[in-house]
Amino acid sequence: EGHVLTNEHVIARANRVRVAIADGREFDAELVGADPTNDLALLRIQSDETLPFTKPGRSDDLMVGEPVIAIGNPFGFSNSVTTGVISATDRSVQIDEGHSFHGLLQTDALINPGNSGGPLLNAEGELIAINTAIYGGAQGIGFAIPIEVAKRVIRELRLYGEVHPVWLGLEFQNLEPALREVMDLPSGLVGVLVNRLEPRSPASRAGVRRGDIVASLDGRTVKSSQQLFEMLDGTTTGQRLELE
Repeated sequence: EGHVLTNEHVIARANRVRVAIADGREFDAELVGADPTNDLALLRIQSDETLPFTKPGRSDDLMVGEPVIAIGNPFGFSNSVTTGVISATDRSVQIDEGHSFHGLLQTDALINPGNSGGPLLNAEGELIAINTAIYGGAQGIGFAIPIEVAKRVIRELRLYGEVHPVWLGLEFQNLEPALREVMDLPSGLVGVLVNRLEPRSPASRAGVRRGDIVASLDGRTVKSSQQLFEMLDGTTTGQRLELE
């Protein structure tokens, strides 16, 4: 259908976007929508020609050590291919002082400036992630956005041109030392306290109660309310969340 998935930071502040494909054809593209929180953008090529596409795979069943292939244009060297493995899953990376990404895949397939927005493929050639960032000063530490996250974001961008904020009906506060003492909590317990709950909210219907302590979200340990809010920033409407 002419849709192209890339990173939001690739097209940010661009007045015009052109897409070049491997056979040399170039097309003007329009922006369908962008989501800075998940660093994803959706374009549409303005053409009636038959276009190639990469079949999306799955990222929820990946294992550490699984072989992967990265394709991109590092430093302008178009259609460069590197190989490696999944080094880790569910990584959290701080991009700047105001924002962090959570749930990223880590790979040692070499990623450089120009790889952003390019595909990370499994051994069967299926799209499992979008290459998005490298760890400055390191070698072989790159990060990619899982395709399961991208699928949810794409759906929102196609429908609305943006990702709508998600409302759970919860407010949190950190477990400060004085609060731990009053609540007689074990010293090793990590999490955040639910200090307010909206009636008839998604969280209320799921059985969350005021005074509960949220220890993890989708298997990721929650250490502060700020971290939890950052995790929730990347969620989309209708997504199921597992709380402990």
